[in-house]
Amino acid sequence: MTNELKETNNMYKCKAKPKSSIYSVSSVCYLKKYRMLSSTAQETGLTRNTLAGMAKLKIKENYQRKRSLKDQGKYQIAIIEFLERSDNSTTMPNKKDVKKVNNQQKPKRILNDYIDNLYDKFRLENQTFKVSRATYYRCRPSNIMPVSFTTKRSCLCIKHQNMALMTSKGLNESLGKSDRALDKFYYRNSNEYLLRIVDDMNKEKIGFSKWQRIDIGDGRKKIGLVNVELEANEFKKELVKCADIFRQHVDMVTNQYDEIRKLKENLPNGHVLAQLDFAENYTCTTYDEVQSAYWNKTMVTIHPIVVYFRNIENGKIEHKSFAMISDELSHTAAAVLAFSTVIAS
Repeated sequence: MTNELKETNNMYKCKAKPKSSIYSVSSVCYLKKYRMLSSTAQETGLTRNTLAGMAKLKIKENYQRKRSLKDQGKYQIAIIEFLERSDNSTTMPNKKDVKKVNNQQKPKRILNDYIDNLYDKFRLENQTFKVSRATYYRCRPSNIMPVSFTTKRSCLCIKHQNMALMTSKGLNESLGKSDRALDKFYYRNSNEYLLRIVDDMNKEKIGFSKWQRIDIGDGRKKIGLVNVELEANEFKKELVKCADIFRQHVDMVTNQYDEIRKLKENLPNGHVLAQLDFAENYTCTTYDEVQSAYWNKTMVTIHPIVVYFRNIENGKIEHKSFAMISDELSHTAAAVLAFSTVIAS
């Protein structure tokens, strides 16, 4: 057995291609059984490092690069730009939410959809790129976090949330098994298919949750999460109604993102593109305030604005951020006009 191993080892040292690997030597299978690994390694000089070197040599001989490094860099840049788009990921609001990437502090971003669905979207937009799913995953920067890492989210779309609640709770997650992305599922499946799933459940009543306005008295209403239980026929009518509204809503949002991206890319010199929306109302406090002042808080509203413009020198699109602070708490069209007038002037 020792002579057989030495002969195979000499073939490797002479850089001659052996007919069979060291693992195919018939006597090796008995080494571990009789606890002779250490003594055999001392006798033959075949250590784990030597065996690893043989494996790497064999892989190197059989490996052929399928694409050039230039193409790989081009694909990586395209994937990063795709993931950093506002319709595919969202920047974390806290300034401390940063991550070091290539010795640079970059803000953390959260993907708006599952990375599998974003890969399908990337392939549809870049049909000439031959990028595998594994390569797409590797090109994701570490500061762009997958959607599964999110813990608590706020300011979500009420139409998306109501559709998700009806899917997960009302149908016992039956609709979520085909596609994890809600948008894609309702696009691929018709209302007849949804009704067949409801019929297969064989339930007389179906319960689910939804966000809606609740009357709190004195003519006031607030948004709250309520539990609803409907008959099977009534639930099917509600499902078809919500699915139609949801598809129209997704089409509108998708078109808005596409048009805004086109406006940014084709922005002429001397023109600006402003995106503005209300943030929320904040309560002002005073340092070392008295006890009675606790019940007389002053509130202000913050209205952030982002202005995009084209740099005349290098031709690149740049942006500048503004934040309007006012004690006018009504989020009305008149308030938006006042803020826009200040920016325009």
